[in-house]
Amino acid sequence: MVICNLVLGELIGLVGIVANIVTIIIFIKNGIVDSVDVTLAALAISDIGALITSQFYNIMINPWSLSVQFPFETFEVVTLVSFFPHGYFIRVSGLITSYAAFERCFVLITCTVTIAISLNQSARWRTSLSSEKTEMAAKKATLKERKVVRMLTVVSAIFIVCLIPLSATLTAVAFVNDLSILGPYFKVARLCYSVSFMTETVSSTMNPFVYFKMSSKYRRGFLKLFGKLRPYNIT
Repeated sequence: MVICNLVLGELIGLVGIVANIVTIIIFIKNGIVDSVDVTLAALAISDIGALITSQFYNIMINPWSLSVQFPFETFEVVTLVSFFPHGYFIRVSGLITSYAAFERCFVLITCTVTIAISLNQSARWRTSLSSEKTEMAAKKATLKERKVVRMLTVVSAIFIVCLIPLSATLTAVAFVNDLSILGPYFKVARLCYSVSFMTETVSSTMNPFVYFKMSSKYRRGFLKLFGKLRPYNIT
């Protein structure tokens, strides 16, 4: 638990907090002009909340902190200040991720249908310049949507995989009373919760790196923010 919580959890969590703050700054500087920017900025805010609450959990739920006699019940305070708020932020992140994935898939389907209709219509006068411009613009829009859908699919997959440990733990606690806070095997449940918080920390931290890898707009904003890209190189 010391390695999982105080070492890996704290380090990854701090990196995630900084990365998500940078993400918000990049979106603000680039200008929040479409629904994707709004969605990803909201997801970054929610991830920051999840990471901050998990940091408090990592500090309080470890053998060293548990050996200290605080003037309050440690598990009650952690449950109130960290566990429930963390669960709230994780659920908000899940809702935002689901909404973003659904919205982009719907937009992609709509664009595909529109392009199919446009191509069928332009086939009658393919020699005309205007139809060629329409076709090229439609293909460019669809390519952009596909890139966004691909990026959101990766974000959704990471979120789902990282949420599996918590879902499995909560399911086990619901069916096995001995894993409850007053049960004889609560230490096992506590260890599972620690691993679950760790995987959720990874999920909230990974998103900015996914954006950097798969979004040219985000990457240009990041490089410009840290002085690695000159203004005239941005197109």
